[in-house]
Amino acid sequence: MHPLGACLTGIIAGLVYYGYSKVTPRLMIDDPVDAIALHLGGGSWGLIACALFSDTGVLLNWNQASFMGLAWQFIGLGTICAWCMSLTAAIFGSLKVFGMVGIDAEAESFGQDRHVHGEPGYGDDDTALLMGRERSDSSADAESLENEKWY
Repeated sequence: MHPLGACLTGIIAGLVYYGYSKVTPRLMIDDPVDAIALHLGGGSWGLIACALFSDTGVLLNWNQASFMGLAWQFIGLGTICAWCMSLTAAIFGSLKVFGMVGIDAEAESFGQDRHVHGEPGYGDDDTALLMGRERSDSSADAESLENEKWY
């Protein structure tokens, strides 16, 4: 790949990551570490980018062979997605059958940090925001949050 193509690939990859990172929560997908944005977004863009920006790619060689290379990259992307979805469905489906997936409603409501570890993951102010309360610097509000039953 030409250095300019590599530079463009990296710049666009950042934008793709940002886009996936913003869309994922709106689709109500729980992905706290942005694994979807990183692996699906970055991986799919990487597959397409190599067919576009490589020395034999579409942008440098506007011919049938380069377009076939792009088509094969899309076929590969579809195959990878099908493989990952089917394997994930098999694994998590099996775990669900045996009751090994999920947590109780109370733990889900208040978060695993407080439920398992007995402390907030983001500090009391952020926990208050998650609970639909406004931030406050008054010690009375902080004390009432501290005395509330979280788990």
